[in-house]
Amino acid sequence: MDTINGLQARTRPAVRVLAIDDEAMARYLVRQCLPVPAFEVTEAASAEEGLERARADRPDVIVLDLIMPGLDGRGALAELRQDPATRNIPVVISTGAELADDETRALLKQVSAILPKRNLSRATLPGIVRQALERAV
Repeated sequence: MDTINGLQARTRPAVRVLAIDDEAMARYLVRQCLPVPAFEVTEAASAEEGLERARADRPDVIVLDLIMPGLDGRGALAELRQDPATRNIPVVISTGAELADDETRALLKQVSAILPKRNLSRATLPGIVRQALERAV
């Protein structure tokens, strides 16, 4: 408990978010859209690194890009869902790709939300991350 102006206030632990994207600017944008102290963002520059971090750190939510060199976001999502250690971590897809309606429907069966990168903002991302957490509980 913290004391603010003589009053005790409960402090919530930060929501731990793992941003997996090969583009440094995209990871930076996720970090900037999720304000401290409510969110704690860690980053991975590849799907492989993201899988390692997800298994080791067990974040509360993962923000995942679909298009990456090597193992792409779809492959990473499949591995996350197959691993008992990461299977229940909510995933928010953040992508610059235009998705067909059938692809969107298929992905939404496995993830909490799909957010076009052009819509990433402080007004949208925190709410989507919190919704993902609420749905997972």
